[in-house]
Amino acid sequence: MKKIILSADPGKENFAVSIQQIDEDGVKVINSFLLKNRIVDLKEDKKNSYMTLLTNFLSEFESILDKYSPEECSMERYQVRFRTFGNLAELVNIMIGVVSLICLKRKIRINLTIASSWKNKFNQKSEIPLDDLYKLVKKLPPHLIDASLIGLHFNIEDKENLYKKEFLENYCLSLKRLFDESDK
Repeated sequence: MKKIILSADPGKENFAVSIQQIDEDGVKVINSFLLKNRIVDLKEDKKNSYMTLLTNFLSEFESILDKYSPEECSMERYQVRFRTFGNLAELVNIMIGVVSLICLKRKIRINLTIASSWKNKFNQKSEIPLDDLYKLVKKLPPHLIDASLIGLHFNIEDKENLYKKEFLENYCLSLKRLFDESDK
């Protein structure tokens, strides 16, 4: 059974998206990229008003759903930490809400997780710590690795293979190739 999933690691500076196909043969990363349009401010000025940012974000995300037709969307929730300043949590949670509403209207299943939940589980079971995985593939934003792994966290049946060092190294190298191609 083939299943297309979209997973995301939302952020104000980097909103990473991963599109993957999961079937009986395993996992294939179809695409992995950073959104060009994010909601980065709530100010009301003529150039980048909230409505303009919202419209552009909504349009880009809907075009991704149109292009890939995922059956499921998994995202990391944003939680306020002690060092969070400004409106970061507010902006990220607005984007998560917009994505959730779009998915709801399109009948796309939504999964949300907190960073500590999936990252702690990953680090407990993985043959390679997440921080070492980030260092493995230079110039690949960690958000892209996180976005992709969040999707696998919810959708891989054989989770034991997910935590094997060789699988993770090859997986991240394929993410890097896709990222390099999308950057051109």
